[in-house]
Amino acid sequence: MKSLRQPSTEQLKKLATRISDEVFNKIHSSKTTIFLCGASKEKKDSKREKIANALTGGWYSFHYDILYPEDLFDELMMGPSQQDLMSMENILAESVDAIVLVPESPGAFAELGAFVTNEALREKLICVQDIKYKKKKSFINYALRLIKKSKKGEIVYINFTEELGETDSLRKAISKMRRSSSKVVNIVNVIQTESFVLSSIYLLEPVLRELLVTLVMLASEANEKKAKIATTAALSILMKKKMIQLTPDGYQLTQAGIKRFLELGKHGKSKSYFDLEALDQMRIDILSWKYRDKVLTVS
Repeated sequence: MKSLRQPSTEQLKKLATRISDEVFNKIHSSKTTIFLCGASKEKKDSKREKIANALTGGWYSFHYDILYPEDLFDELMMGPSQQDLMSMENILAESVDAIVLVPESPGAFAELGAFVTNEALREKLICVQDIKYKKKKSFINYALRLIKKSKKGEIVYINFTEELGETDSLRKAISKMRRSSSKVVNIVNVIQTESFVLSSIYLLEPVLRELLVTLVMLASEANEKKAKIATTAALSILMKKKMIQLTPDGYQLTQAGIKRFLELGKHGKSKSYFDLEALDQMRIDILSWKYRDKVLTVS
């Protein structure tokens, strides 16, 4: 790629602000963010997968953005951001509207124990229990009694032997959580940075890591260290999900990444939370800067 005319800090600030205002904020203020825990995707007859398929099927899919522990925790605790468990729990409490947990595996049992003892997480916890275990003595039912006693969190009983095409009780619990949600929208929240970085790559691809860090820093007004940590973690998560690829010229979206970006904006089958025509015009302006040596203009 040829050497580009470098945009001024003011131009990059305008670009970062537009991405934040017109894409990032609209995604996180419009979508209900759900952290879904249970057995791994590989487990046969995973109840969590049944729940995920029920929530993302049909018209309701446009309202939910579902996150999974395996896509986040390993990278954020072992990767460049190096979050400890307590920090991760606090970040999670700030980042989501609801935590939906299906106690069906040793990992999910441990998560249930951690969530019910953390007041901020318990307020957002929805435990989905198989109705056949409702009256059995177990550690799980002891933990559920803590939820009932504290009057924080929700318990939903579902008959998993039947098809989960209808999950009205779960949707109602999620809606209740959303109405009282204390979710904080923050670009340098390492869970949320992913959508800002994804949007930036959509507009600028191919784009170098250094420019992405600058945009995160300018949009969030965080210091360079925080912006670098958040951006690096987001890139690692997106690479793990195979939504981006690194080329000699910088990061680009894969087909999965393009699909993810468009799904984040969906508001019904034919509507979007953000103005795709305006974003396409931004892409044209950016292409003119990159390949025709024009000044980067962002209105």
